[in-house]
Amino acid sequence: MSNYLIIGHDPYSTSTFSRITKHVIDYLSKDKDNSVYCLSLGESVARHFGNVLISPVTDFQKQIHEAITYSKPDIVITICDILDTFHLYYYKIFSHSKNWRWVGIFDIQTMPPPPMFINVVLEMDYVLTYSSGIYDFLFSHEDINIMYASLGVESNLFYQLPNQEEICKNLFENNKFLILSPGSNNESNYKIGLIEAFAEFSKNKDDVYLYFCDRDGNEYSKLEETAWKYPWIVDKVMMKSEHDFKLLENHDLNNLYNSVNVTIDVSVNSHFSLSCLEALACGGKVVMTWNHLNPSNQYPLSDRIETIPTIKVVNRVGGNERYVIIEELVKKINDSYLEYKIGNFKKIHLDEELSKEFSWDKFDSSLKYILKKTLNIRVKEPIASLTL
Repeated sequence: MSNYLIIGHDPYSTSTFSRITKHVIDYLSKDKDNSVYCLSLGESVARHFGNVLISPVTDFQKQIHEAITYSKPDIVITICDILDTFHLYYYKIFSHSKNWRWVGIFDIQTMPPPPMFINVVLEMDYVLTYSSGIYDFLFSHEDINIMYASLGVESNLFYQLPNQEEICKNLFENNKFLILSPGSNNESNYKIGLIEAFAEFSKNKDDVYLYFCDRDGNEYSKLEETAWKYPWIVDKVMMKSEHDFKLLENHDLNNLYNSVNVTIDVSVNSHFSLSCLEALACGGKVVMTWNHLNPSNQYPLSDRIETIPTIKVVNRVGGNERYVIIEELVKKINDSYLEYKIGNFKKIHLDEELSKEFSWDKFDSSLKYILKKTLNIRVKEPIASLTL
């Protein structure tokens, strides 16, 4: 029997951290001898099922102390931004409780990282990263135990529809070129950049449409703030109502991935795009901004990805941020449009071997190795994860 404390994100949401949190909970709870306690950022309701207890975070510092004191974890797994791990770091270095080990699965929102970053990482017994950029950034430090493992998608949630070719053909025959931007936690200036690029691209075109949707249910963009400059895009941009804060259902998102001509990710400072991975798993084409910490070759079917050059800007805290070059984004969209106009609307067919590239197997194998290495415990083989 092993006790696990997970500090992660709402496992019933759809962000990257949420997907990882849900998958790790599924993975660990399959062994009924394990006890899994999750402090969930963003979760508003406590949940208890089987050997899993999920508690919403209201007072992070206090709850970390209580969770470690009363659940007596063998391993603490953090699945969050590096800044969210600082409370645990201070607890570990000042606490007399040293019996638990720390596995970190994190992202870095600002490069260069915030002060104390390296000290926090050095307190982790193992780092499991899904970003090849973060792996390269930390690998050279001899005191950091780090492994890289790509994420997966749930095959019963994101897959090619049997009638995908018929859907695409029907859209082509009805003169509809569709662009999808399923962002999550992106700053508004990135979204405005896409609006500006689409406005330039869509001039004098009546058959092009942009679908905005935020997978977390947050307000994606206030179109009226920019529409006065580009009045011709008002009827060409589709989005969820700004008053609709419900999560985008997985089947709706899967239908969009299967139907659109191209999926665009304008998150220029992220280290991994779950939306790109899901779109590729549906056989789609992806356009994403270039970022050396989020290289296209870390994704399966990377030849289906077009990258857009960016410019580097120093932010208010001295970190480097990148911004998409609007003119280059317009060119990439137009290239996809020209392919569509000559009838090249088919998506790539994913056979069984290609589909395996989008599974969680690599992530599970790495996590299993780390758990064994950290505590020398025996972990059962993974079973297919529960759906959200």
